[in-house]
Order: sequence, then C-alpha cells, then structure tokens
Amino acid sequence: MLLDAGADPTDDREGYHGNEVLYHACEFPDPTCAMLVIDAGARQDLIDYDLGRALNFPNAEMVEMFCSHGARASAGALHQAVWRRRPQGTVAALLDAGAPIDAPDERGLTALRIAVRWGEDVVAALLCERGADATVVTDDDRALGAVVAGTGQVAPTGVGPSTIDEMVMAAIEGGHLEAMRRLLDAGARIDGDPDSKAIPLRDACWRGRVQMTRDVVERGASLTFRDGGSAIGAALHGSRHCHDPEGGPTMRTIDEIPTGPYAEIVRILLAAGAAVPERVGENGPRGAMLVAELGVDPPS
Repeated sequence: MLLDAGADPTDDREGYHGNEVLYHACEFPDPTCAMLVIDAGARQDLIDYDLGRALNFPNAEMVEMFCSHGARASAGALHQAVWRRRPQGTVAALLDAGAPIDAPDERGLTALRIAVRWGEDVVAALLCERGADATVVTDDDRALGAVVAGTGQVAPTGVGPSTIDEMVMAAIEGGHLEAMRRLLDAGARIDGDPDSKAIPLRDACWRGRVQMTRDVVERGASLTFRDGGSAIGAALHGSRHCHDPEGGPTMRTIDEIPTGPYAEIVRILLAAGAAVPERVGENGPRGAMLVAELGVDPPS
C-alpha cells in the first residue's frame, strides 16, 4: 500500500546511512516485504549488501529470495554462508547468484576448505560438483572436520589455537552444541583467545544459549571477563537486546525476546557464585531490577 502510494524504496542518500527498510526487512521470517522493496526498485548496492544481513539468520527462504531477485553474491557472502553452516540450498543459491567459488577469505580459506573444517560433507560435495579446487584442502582441514563430526578427537598440530577458539565462537553463535563440546575437548581455550575480545561464556549468555552456558560454566569458565564485564551482565543485556540468537538485535520489541532462557541462565550463574552487577552497561539499568524482571529470586 505504501509503495503504491509513492513511498520511495531507492533511498538515494550517500553510502549506507539510509539503508533501513530493506536491511530490517531481512530480520523477519517472511521474505515478502523484502521482496516488495527489491521489486519496487531498491538500489542494487543495497540489495547486494543486505544479502549479507539476510545470511545472519537461519532463513534459507529469505536468502534464496534475494538471490532470485537480482542480488549479486560476493565471495564474502559465500564464506559467511559456509562458516555459519547454512544448508546446501543456500550455498547453491549464492553460487547461482555469482559468488566466486574459489576466492579465499581473510584467513586464506576457500569456501570448500571452510566446509571441510566444519565436517559439512554435503556442502563440500556441492562445491566440488560446482568446480571448487579440491587440491587446496589440507590434512589439517580434514582433521578439524573429523573433530567437529565426532570421528576425531585431537586438533591438528598445524592449526593454531586461535583458529579452534574462533570455531567455538561460531558454534555458540549457531547453537551447535556438540560441535562446541568437541572443540573444547580437542583443546579450545575455555575463556577464548586471550588476545581477542571474543569470550565463549559471554556469547552463550548474551545469545540465550542455556545448555551451552551450563556446559561452559561446568568446565570452569571465568564468570568475570578480562575487559571488566561479567557473565550475568551479558545475560541481562541479552535479555533486552538479543532478539535472535544468531542475528542479535533487530527491529523487534523487547517484549518479543523470550525471557525464559535468560532467566535460566541467570539461575545457573547465581548457583555458580556469580555476582549481580550494580548496573548493566554504562549508566544502564540496575542489575537487580533486570534480575527481578526475569522472575529470578535475588541472591540471599
């Protein structure tokens, strides 16, 4: 109705500053609104850019709609899809939309090597069928894939610990519990790479991953973080800002965030001896107030 009344989907402001409608349309399960905006004449560069936002969510229908409605898939989009362990159909759609199959990412890994490292045999087979260079795959790639798949237990010596730590973070982001457990068993550091801002427990708490939080706490993760934050602070912040475990903040309201997982996480952390922060974020709400909002009894 708005488009028929003259609403302009092209948004010709410079750069990406005006990229609101299509970007946020990607955040919902139904791809119809995003499709209407694209078909009404959205800027090509924003269509291409927002394909990446669509890949933040496990919504194959949205990604495939973008690809069939003119999005030009970049190498980065393909890498993101394989790194996030998106299904075969999503990867095929990106290839059909022009994603270069053998381009390396910032780690020097091609999409095929990433798929092998995650033990994603179906996606790896698709990439090979589409002409990916299989000669670049290394024994270390295969050994990592065996760890994730549960057929191997020892991380390859040729892969640095930061690589395995990064895979743990990706597993938490995507909710891949067994992959996280196997990578930790294989030597990933429980508190993450000390030279990185990424911390497994913080991510699990912020994203509302209950069992992952429980596992990491039981393995001895620190309840306070090297940057001054805390696990309970991360959970309380997520309870107000993380609308989607993978996509993070979206245009949805606070009331649309499921509070049950965050309440359970706070109980787990309190039982482990974590302290409720005075405030959550600089000049943010009081921690005790957010705990009460979740229906959790305050510590005695």
